[in-house]
This record gives sequence, structure tokens and C-alpha cells, in this order.
Amino acid sequence: MDLLIFRDMIMAQAQVPVTNTCTHHPMQVYQFYCENDNTLACRLCVTGVHRGHTLSDLSEHAKSKRRELKGHLQSMKDELQLIKDEEKQNNQHLDEMERKRSVISKAISDKAEYVKEKVDDAKCKLDEEFKALQKIDKTLLGNCKQKAATCREKLQKHMETIEKQLSNNDSDLIHWISKNRFDPLCLDRSFLTEMALGKPSEYRLDSIEIDEKRMARMIGRFQNVCYEDHVCSGDEFQGQIELNTSIDFKSNYPNYQHVGTVVPVHGELAWIGFQRPGTLHLVTKKGAEKMKILVGFDFKDMKITKYGDILVSEEKGFKVWRFTFCGRKQEFYDASPFITRCMCVTRNGEVLLCLHKNSTTGNGKIVKLSPTGKVMAEYSKNQNGKEMFQKPDRIIQNVNDDFLVIDGETRAIQGFNSDFTKVKFTYNGSQKPAGPKPFQPDSVTNDRMGHLYIADYENHAIHVLQPDGSFLTFLQFKELERNWPRRVAVDLKSFLWIGCNNAKLYTISLHSLGLQI
Repeated sequence: MDLLIFRDMIMAQAQVPVTNTCTHHPMQVYQFYCENDNTLACRLCVTGVHRGHTLSDLSEHAKSKRRELKGHLQSMKDELQLIKDEEKQNNQHLDEMERKRSVISKAISDKAEYVKEKVDDAKCKLDEEFKALQKIDKTLLGNCKQKAATCREKLQKHMETIEKQLSNNDSDLIHWISKNRFDPLCLDRSFLTEMALGKPSEYRLDSIEIDEKRMARMIGRFQNVCYEDHVCSGDEFQGQIELNTSIDFKSNYPNYQHVGTVVPVHGELAWIGFQRPGTLHLVTKKGAEKMKILVGFDFKDMKITKYGDILVSEEKGFKVWRFTFCGRKQEFYDASPFITRCMCVTRNGEVLLCLHKNSTTGNGKIVKLSPTGKVMAEYSKNQNGKEMFQKPDRIIQNVNDDFLVIDGETRAIQGFNSDFTKVKFTYNGSQKPAGPKPFQPDSVTNDRMGHLYIADYENHAIHVLQPDGSFLTFLQFKELERNWPRRVAVDLKSFLWIGCNNAKLYTISLHSLGLQI
């Protein structure tokens, strides 16, 4: 009985009826839901206490709430599955690290025993030499006797040093031997690499070349690019543009062609991708290479997820692959029969992927994927049923959570709201052309204030736009006259990275342009 009373109290507080009959009109059943009072209403209540209120059909309202709850439930299931997958990978990684630790520990112990044997042999030899010098000392006269005494003192000091080192632990002994030209210690370099990395040497995509000395500082879960604001105003910029750095990859890789991907991950670092061959380089602004990854296939685009994994879309294929930070290659999404193009990772971890039809006819589309690669939505037609894209090629998210799409067929950039229901602006090039050829946008990026930087491939220029899509200025300099800009990105220190053909890469400090910041 107490439980029934408690239930009635809870229902009364929540304004939820216990039965399906109206509390005000017992002969009537509930048929409507009042949006103003957040309660149920019968047919007579509509003309009474709920007159003039916003009402909806009870069954339709319940269906809407069920769909909403199912959506929340599915999102929680996806997040739970992602957590389970990460937990499983972490456990496997810890097991592998423990196995490697035991192997390294055993190897060091074996090498220490070997070193001790060598030191004992050296001690015996020094003892024999010391005894021999004692015999010689008895027969030597004058300077010979003095020289023998000096030599004896040196040998004695060496022996005392060796005796002292023999009492130290294994690590100190090995360190001392390596510094004093004793060379019995020959640890395999793979162990040193694993000790510096803190993870198994199997970390690889297909193959990796590592700068061992600095690699420990490079390992970390790279976050998406955090753009610094760059606000400029006025007419076309007339100042002298000074390059911060210029990098020529052809000096070390003669077969490289144009830069296919530029993804800053730190104020001094960026991933630079070359589609053919499928290679990724982690470099500094000054061109120092920190890591090289051979993907194993020609790729179109590369992005870093919010969890630090690498997503790579095939150049003329149908799949997007995920390379986990443990080095495992997994299929992330199969877009068949569409061809994958470029991607965008949103702030909440979702992935938007541009797709082309696998034919010369037909329009493309954009799909929104969950962090686990499940389709959440598709965007191809507007509310009037018309196609929004012909060949969507590149997409980014701006500071207002809107999306900017480059259409390879129309050669235009369109700004959409977050759910692609409204076109905010379309940019087909400035009224004053950047050059003699038609506007050819090849990539676009933005800063934290929403200003856009567009690589105009054919006219050797960078267009700078206001957040609303209106033209602001051009960035042109002599290096671009000889090279075609293909990829642009802004890092967290307000440096503009420009990737060009002929494997050239330039960086420019946006603060040094003389524009109002």
C-alpha cells in the first residue's frame, strides 16, 4: 500500500496521469498533448483550461519522443562501443609493452653478465702486467725505475677504478664500460628504439623511418588544428610578403610531385602528404623530418581524428582506412559505388566525407559518419529536391560550425549551415581577377575568426575572404609565380602553410603581412 501511495505522489508531481482517463473529465480519454503546460488533455479540456494553447496529437507526440529517445540511445551505444574498442586496444598495447619490457630486461641482464666476464678477463691481464712490471722494477736503474713506478701507479688506479665499477649495479656498469672504450656491450638497436618510443616496434603503417633521438617527444595524440585569429581589413594588400620558410622535398625525394595534404598538428609541426607515392612526412617549419610513413597506396586526403588516429581516403577507390596509434590498419568506411574524396573531422569527432559518382554523369554527395564509421546522415538534395552538389571535392568546418564546400565541377565555394539546409554564400572568384585564367579553387582553410584562405591554383594566388564570403585581398609573391598553390592550412601560431606542385612547401607568418590583426 505504501508503494502505491508513493507512486501516486510521484505521478502527481510529474503531472503524469496514472490512468488514460482525464482527471478533469472522467468520462473522456486523453487525446492531445498541451505544449504550453506540458501535460495531457482530453477533447473537453481543449475548449476549457487549454483553450488557445498549442496542442499536438498524443500519439504523434509520443512517436516523436520515442524517436528522440532512440536517437540518444543509439548515440550512447556508439560511444560505449568506441570506449570498449579503445579499452581493448589499450589492454593489448599494455600486454605488448609488458612482453617487450621483459625481453629488454632479460637482454640487459645477459649483456651485463657478458660485460662482467670481459672485465674479469681485463683484470687478470692487468694483474699479470703488474706482476711483470714488479719483476722489471727490481732490475731497472735510474729513469727506468722511475718510469716503472709511474706505470705501476697508473695501473693501480685503473685496477681500483675497475674494482669500484664491479660493485655498481648493472646499468651503471654498462654505462661506464661504454664510455671507457670497452666494447663488449652490443645491445640491439631495436631495443633502444622501443625504449625511446615507449611502445612496441611493430608501430607502423607499412613502414616507418624514425628519428630515434627525438621520437619520444613526438609521440602523442595529435589534436585537430587550433587556428589563431587573423583579422585583416582594407583594400588589396600592397606590402612585401616575406616567406618564413621554404622547403623543397625534391632535393631528397626526386620522384615526388605536388603536395597533396597539409595538416598542422602543432605550432612547429605538420603532416605533409604526397598522394603518389602514398607517403606522409611529419616535418617542422624548417624542413626537419621527424617521421615518415609509407601508407601503401595512392591516397586523396588524410585527417587526424579526435582520438589521435589517422584517416586516409583512397585516391581512386571506394574506402576510407583508419590507422590506429598502435599501428593497426582498419577499414573505416566503404563508399561503394561512390569514389572517396576529401574529409573533414568536426569538433565533436564526426567525419564528413565528399563522394563522387563512379561515372561521368550524376551528382555527388556528402555523408556524415560517426567516430566509428557509421553513416549518420547524407546530404545531396536541398529542401526543394534539387541537387546541391555536382562534384564535391573538399570540405571544412568554420568557427560557427558551418561547412564550406569546394565543388570541382562548378569551381565555386559554397557556405552551408550546420545541417546543409541553407546556403549562406557562394564565391566564384573576386570581381578583380587574380590572373588571366578562370578561378580554380584547389583548397580552403580558415582562422579562428572565420576568415578564409583559398588556393587559386591556375592564377598562382591566395584569396582572402571575410567570414561572410566577401572578398578581402590577394596574397601573391614571386615564389608562387613559379609554382602552383594546391593546399593551404593555418596552424595555431598563425602561420599559413602553402603546399605547391614540384613538392614545394612555404610558410608565411600572417602577423608579418602588415595587415590589421
